[in-house]
Amino acid sequence: MSSSMFQAAQDAERFTACCVCLDLEVGKADRQIHQIGAVRRDAHSGEPRIMHYSHGPLSPALAQLDEFASGAEFTVGHNIIGFDLPFLAAAKPDLKLLERPAVDTLWLNPLAFPRNPYHHLVKHYQDAKLRSGQKNNPAEDARLTLDVLTDQFKALRKTAQADPDLLLAWHWLSTQHAADAGFGLFFTAVRRLPRPAAPQALQAIERLLDGKACQRHGRGIAAQAAQCAWPLAYTGSCQGSCRLK
Repeated sequence: MSSSMFQAAQDAERFTACCVCLDLEVGKADRQIHQIGAVRRDAHSGEPRIMHYSHGPLSPALAQLDEFASGAEFTVGHNIIGFDLPFLAAAKPDLKLLERPAVDTLWLNPLAFPRNPYHHLVKHYQDAKLRSGQKNNPAEDARLTLDVLTDQFKALRKTAQADPDLLLAWHWLSTQHAADAGFGLFFTAVRRLPRPAAPQALQAIERLLDGKACQRHGRGIAAQAAQCAWPLAYTGSCQGSCRLK
């Protein structure tokens, strides 16, 4: 393993040690939370610590989840922003974990793996279980998502080294709103640099567009970048994939 890869692995381990990763199973008919899986990595051993709630009274389980998440700096999940957090907020709006910055691996995957945006999110552990009729395991889903976040961190560190303008632009584009604080801290850890200021980011976007769009249209895209931030980032991921082949 090269020194840069070793450093990326160490930095990824430090970042994920600060996270609590969670996954919910919600009933399609009643829209109620039936299962909760949460995983944290031990800061010393790196081994996962797991919380798994399955049925029974929800209120004590939510209190247990909040206690389990105590001390974590980030909340992580796959589609956590659009799915898990809204259900938790509806069930118990005063959960402390709702105050933590969120990092959503669903949003990051097309940036980290543009040629394979689903990466290894297919739940391979279910193969045998599906044949025997067993259902989802949210604790295992949470563990897999934490592994995905580690892989995303390493992949984006490689992109940062190969194309720093691209990562600088993504850092700025993915953090246009207060709710994006988790992504900002994630990219700060990946790049080992603070969030860029708007002029710096817009200059990087113009450089990325140089030779791919006429100057007038390129400047127009840059001028509207803040209004179409994530879509523009995903467009850049496709271009970056071609450039980094």
